[in-house]
Amino acid sequence: MKDNNNRKKFYPAIYSVAAVAIVLAFVVSVFNSGSVEEPEAVQEQLQADDNTGAAAVAKSNVQSYREQTTEAATEAVTERAVEVTTSAQPKGQAQASVQAESSEPTYTLFDDSKEMSWPVEGQIVMDYSVDTAVYDKTLDQYRTNDSLSIAAPADTEVHAAADGVVEAVSNDRVNGNTVVLAHGNGWTTTYSQLRDDINVTEGEVVCEGDVIGRVGTPSAYSEALGTHLTFTVSKEDESIDPKLVLKSAE
Repeated sequence: MKDNNNRKKFYPAIYSVAAVAIVLAFVVSVFNSGSVEEPEAVQEQLQADDNTGAAAVAKSNVQSYREQTTEAATEAVTERAVEVTTSAQPKGQAQASVQAESSEPTYTLFDDSKEMSWPVEGQIVMDYSVDTAVYDKTLDQYRTNDSLSIAAPADTEVHAAADGVVEAVSNDRVNGNTVVLAHGNGWTTTYSQLRDDINVTEGEVVCEGDVIGRVGTPSAYSEALGTHLTFTVSKEDESIDPKLVLKSAE
């Protein structure tokens, strides 16, 4: 009976000692490792973060992290936009400056209150007449005439009657070499029977009195008039008598 009682006391003691030993072994293991082993899922996530180079973000910091990254991205885009704008601005300004410098020069526009200068000095050998026919010595017939034919020696300088821009330079069998000047407000002047060496080009701005060419050999359609300048004045594509706008002879 006594042996049975001793056995009943012995085995619980052994079990207690074993349990204590297991606990102590676990504590020692934890102490040596420095941390509790993470679950497998956590280890996989950490490994993935290490591979991508991304830093782990605590759940409580998710909102602030998004705000920070969004703000950083916005600043980067803004800085890039400012950089591009700044680098492009001088070029744009330079282009605007070049465009301003290359713009067509201004000139004084002609109007009804102004007068034109005579392009050459000389006698009128065929007058302006659109209502009554006048005699044409070259064609030996009467016809209307929408210009003035002013006698002048060959090579005489022909001057711009007013400020303007060269609208056209041309040549044909009837009028020979011709220059058309536009003076603004619908006014134009035409100079025909010029030499081949015209002094101006289309688009060029001229001032009143500038030499635009010289009197040349008359065409076959006006050779009976001798060397001369054929001068036409128009307003809104309608010819008018040049004598109405030319300055009075001095």
